[in-house]
Amino acid sequence: MHNILAVTWRQTTEGFAFGAVGMLLVAVLLGGTQYRRLSSGVRFFWFYLVMVLIIEVLAKYHHYILDTSNMYLLHIYTFFEFVLLMLFFRETLELRVSWRRTLLGITFSIGIVLVLYSANILFWHNEKLLPQHFQLYSKIITNFFILFFSVLFFVRFISGRIKKESRVLFWIYAGILTYFSGSFVIFMAINQLIRMPLKESIVLWLLNAVLAFVFYGIVNTAFLIQRQNWKRLRPG
Repeated sequence: MHNILAVTWRQTTEGFAFGAVGMLLVAVLLGGTQYRRLSSGVRFFWFYLVMVLIIEVLAKYHHYILDTSNMYLLHIYTFFEFVLLMLFFRETLELRVSWRRTLLGITFSIGIVLVLYSANILFWHNEKLLPQHFQLYSKIITNFFILFFSVLFFVRFISGRIKKESRVLFWIYAGILTYFSGSFVIFMAINQLIRMPLKESIVLWLLNAVLAFVFYGIVNTAFLIQRQNWKRLRPG
């Protein structure tokens, strides 16, 4: 009975994970077909989606085709996630930060990621790169900063410092806040239960897959609104 439940949980998790990738692919296509009409900030977000799609494809290839660990991809994903979303926040929140300071911040973040990556290899996981021997400190730190800027957007939106008609940004930030608030708690829990057998922590991975599915669904809503706005403003 326990084995049947474990298989069911795993299959459900994989179903939502593949569904999330499908929703992500739709978001990339929707954003790509109207790339020229996207603002500079939203373009950074679209590049983020493309990066996530590439990482997801590589992860599935490693897992299902090569039957090898794909956990090393998390460090690559976390780094580009941080850089691209910080650029997105800089543009859409109209932060008064010079490009020089932005580049310094990105360089500093590279250093942090490299230190955490090196420590992860030297001290925390074995040569097999198993999920239950894998620490997620860099992901937790990244999620914290993403959450901070997402909340800042809604504070500015409510106070009227961001135009109320920015419906596209509203939905994108709603998706980011929904996913990363839940993801932050999930990765904190996974990090604390890192020695737990993978089959015992499958519920957390299922919740993460569901959140990703919802996230990309909300992003698709944002791009559909962008398309409708363009059609409404297009002459004729």
